[in-house]
Amino acid sequence: MATNTSEKQALAKKKVEVEWQCSEVREFLLKSFDSGLMPLTCSATTGPKGVHDLIKDEPVMKETCCDHEAFARRLCDLSLHVVGTSDCACDDEEAHLNFLENHPGPTHNNKGEPMWEGPKAEKHLKADMKSGLHVTRTPAEF
Repeated sequence: MATNTSEKQALAKKKVEVEWQCSEVREFLLKSFDSGLMPLTCSATTGPKGVHDLIKDEPVMKETCCDHEAFARRLCDLSLHVVGTSDCACDDEEAHLNFLENHPGPTHNNKGEPMWEGPKAEKHLKADMKSGLHVTRTPAEF
């Protein structure tokens, strides 16, 4: 009997978590963090109660009855998630730029002809086209 009750509680908890993952309040908070309407440090400086007071007049919150303890926990987790993903994006961008710096693209294709992609090559190619060299030369001669 105790197992059945604990299973029901676990199922109810899972249902609540799924509802939070798809809730309009969560989406509103994510958009508020992304747009800068609510700074990420807001949950740390003013606290969950302060954040709740800031957004309680929003249409999304009026339809929602919210336990302050659950809201505090979820807000903290959500702000950590957003901060973590923004940090990951910065790290990914830095790693990508480092990779491009260490591994430049090829300058010639498999036939040995220069490749024309890229800002420098395109600039030179357009200058050669304006002067009419593209009519008298083959790509290998460039």
